[in-house]
This record gives sequence, structure tokens and C-alpha cells, in this order.
Amino acid sequence: MKISGEKDMMFKNSLKLFCSNFDKVWKYFFYMLIVSALTISLMMPFFAEIKTIVIANWTDEMLKQIPSTGLLYGKEVAGLFGAIWTFTSGCFVMMFKEYLWIGVYLVFLLFILFPFLMNVGKYVINEMLYNYMSSQAKVGFCSVMVKTLKNSTSYAILKTLMSVIFKAILILAIFGIVSINEPLFDYFLPVVVIVGLSLLISIEQTFISGWAPASVIYGFNVVKSYKIGIRAVFRRYGRVFSTSLVINIIFIFLIFGFGIVASAVFIPVYFGMINMFEMVMFFGSQGMRYYVDADTVLTPKKLEQTDNIQKTKYLL
Repeated sequence: MKISGEKDMMFKNSLKLFCSNFDKVWKYFFYMLIVSALTISLMMPFFAEIKTIVIANWTDEMLKQIPSTGLLYGKEVAGLFGAIWTFTSGCFVMMFKEYLWIGVYLVFLLFILFPFLMNVGKYVINEMLYNYMSSQAKVGFCSVMVKTLKNSTSYAILKTLMSVIFKAILILAIFGIVSINEPLFDYFLPVVVIVGLSLLISIEQTFISGWAPASVIYGFNVVKSYKIGIRAVFRRYGRVFSTSLVINIIFIFLIFGFGIVASAVFIPVYFGMINMFEMVMFFGSQGMRYYVDADTVLTPKKLEQTDNIQKTKYLL
């Protein structure tokens, strides 16, 4: 077994942990499929209304090219952004005009219930990673979900409510970008979208990336865990933000590069990588030794080497 210093390479160590724990990515992927199927099934009572709205707004020829549109295909990505926005916004406007309560119900499903269930799964994966990183223990997804249900639901509720505001900002940002009516801007639109979305998502992640790990490791309530998590992040804020930015740019480029259909593959991998990054960041910030793979134990600088005595009270 190799024991080495962490050397503060968050991305590299997150990638190593990702490769050695790819089974957890598959488990999260299947969990996403179950949650998605549940969400769709809850929409089925209003299938006729939803179908009417979709057909009424499915008028742009560009939408038919979605499977073959992407930066790597050389197809018109700028036009696709505009077409998708026009279609989506048209559906929601028509929904709230003609079927108000159905619209409210669908917004609840898509922006509250679905993210809530996804955050429960995220917490479970972080708990599984903690067992691996601290002692190389393998634990089952379902057993961990039952064990952590109280903490995971509390975390998921608060994180989902916080994310609603962020999602609103993202939607407004996308609306502002695609509303720019300048032919020359179309050439720069993919870069602006990729970098802009990456920046916004990275800012949010930086402020919440220590939350789930702190709750998993210390077992405190979600409010106290958030305080510990944000303290861990700000010990090396620049490195946390830059690593998050690199991960987001890579995956957003892959999704836009290979086309939106490819997101079915890249999104589960992305969420898996983000979970690895959060745990690596928190272990490193707290000065805790951890397994990054079966043969390597990383030893970050102890917390007392980088912080004052007051902040060491949360050191394991």
C-alpha cells in the first residue's frame, strides 16, 4: 500500500476516486432512472393536456435535428439553443394560460420533487464514498438509504429550496443570452453558454460542496453541517472554485459537443464526478487521511497546520 501526501491536486484525486468507485456511478444512474420514471408516471394523469401543448409548440424544424446537432457535428448549435428555448418557454406559457393548476403541478414535480429525490440519492452516494475513503468498506445503496433517511431528507429539502433561486437565475441568464439578436454573436454563443453556465454552476457548487460531506462525516443537523462545510470550502476557496469550474466546463462541452441526446450518458457521470470532488475537497480541507484507490492512502496537511486552534474543534 502506498501512503503519500495529497499535494492538493483535487481534480486528479477526484478522478482517481471516480475510477476506483465507478460502481457507485452506475448505482446512481439506476437511481436516476427510477426517479425519472416515477416523475413521468406522476405526469401521466395529464398526458392529454401535455400532448396538446407539445404538439402546439413543436413548430421549429431545428427541433427535429436535435439528435444530430452538436459542436463536434458542425451543426448550427446557436440555432438549436434558440429553438429549444422558444419551444420550452412556449410550452410553459401555454400551460399556465390554459391549464394553470396543471402547470403548478408540473412545476412542483420538475423543480421540487425531482430535485428533492435526486438530492436524497446524492447524500446516499456521499455516505457510501465516506465508508470507502475512510476504511475501504463496501456498503449497499438501499441499506445506506434506509440508514441515512432522516439526515438525507432534511438535507434534500433545504438544498432543493436553496436551488430554486439558483435555477431561476440560470433560466434568466439563458433567456438573456438567447435573446441577443445579433448574427455575429451566433459564432460566439456556444462559448458564451459553456463558460457562462460553468461559472454560475461553479459559484453555487462552491458554496454548497462541503454541505453533504460535513453532514455525512460528522452527523450533525443540516444547518450546523452547512456551517462546517462552508468553513472547509473557504480554507482554500480558490482551488475549490477552479476545480469545480474545470469539471463543469469539461462536461458542459461534452454535452453540447456530442449533442443533447448524449446527456443521458454524461449527466450521470457528471454527478458522480461532482460527488467524488466534494468528498476529496472536504477530506483534504479537514486534514483527514483517505483511500483514493485500493493501493493509495493520501495524507493531506493536518488542519492544525493551516488553521488556528478555534477551527480545529471539528477535526476527527
